[in-house]
Amino acid sequence: MVIGIGCKEPGQNGTTSSKVDTSTMPIDQLSIIHNQRNISDSMVVVWRNHAKGILEHRISQSDPKMTTSITKDLYHVQGVLRGSDVTFGHDLKGAWFDFNDDQSYTYGYFAETYGSGRYHYETNRGLLLLVDNDERMKPQEFKVIAAAENLVLQGEATYNDNNMQVKMNRQVGFPQPPPPARDDEYDDLFK
Repeated sequence: MVIGIGCKEPGQNGTTSSKVDTSTMPIDQLSIIHNQRNISDSMVVVWRNHAKGILEHRISQSDPKMTTSITKDLYHVQGVLRGSDVTFGHDLKGAWFDFNDDQSYTYGYFAETYGSGRYHYETNRGLLLLVDNDERMKPQEFKVIAAAENLVLQGEATYNDNNMQVKMNRQVGFPQPPPPARDDEYDDLFK
């Protein structure tokens, strides 16, 4: 078992972002790692109630001084595999996750925060439980594979996430948007 110590102050390493109103945004635009296709609203409610109880229990049983390596910096999402759908590169639109020492997390795109929630990372079993603050989002549980600056999340069957994987890379600061295309960018090709 490898546990790294990481302390991060709010706003450190370019981690201050603006909050976007997402109350009417479709789930598939809200979070890059959502996995709610074909899940009924009533099932989301049942799973959320279940996960909240488990989350509180796991947090209460944890050492509050324990900090893991996942809280050190932001994680830029590098790829998402959901069933046969693969999303990577520019299609990720600067997606990021930020895990905090107080068992909270935020996520968004480029320098904008789209959502937040609470998590528990059980280091001895390598399980990460995410419960979003948005009541429309179902909970998710992942097996964590950490290697140097990378984090791979393998979906668990607990909340029907066993069809997905997410690869993240630890970075200081938010992903940067690509530079705007220049009008004369291709002029040299036609001379």
